Amino acid sequence: MKSKFRINKRSLILVSVPFLLSACAKPFQPPPPEFKQWVKTGVSVEEVKEKMLSCGFDNLYANGKMGDNAYAAAQKCMLQDGFSHTSGFDICKQVKNLSSCNYQK
Repeated sequence: MKSKFRINKRSLILVSVPFLLSACAKPFQPPPPEFKQWVKTGVSVEEVKEKMLSCGFDNLYANGKMGDNAYAAAQKCMLQDGFSHTSGFDICKQVKNLSSCNYQK
């Protein structure tokens, strides 16, 4: 009886390990760089980067050290030029009373 239990326990472990490891394949990935999250039909990645810099983003890869108001102003600039954020994130809906968000009132 003990040997049968060992086989079942071993089989359970052998089946469980690949399943548990496969769960680690995709979750907890860092978000894509900020420039890959802004899209507009017919616009190249380089044009997205240029527009982000001209709108006031200080970093093309992450929010960097921008304050909420600065980010809101840069986001407003991108949205007004026809870009959209792939995540649908809108700082003005998340952080209330930002002076850069008064355009939505």
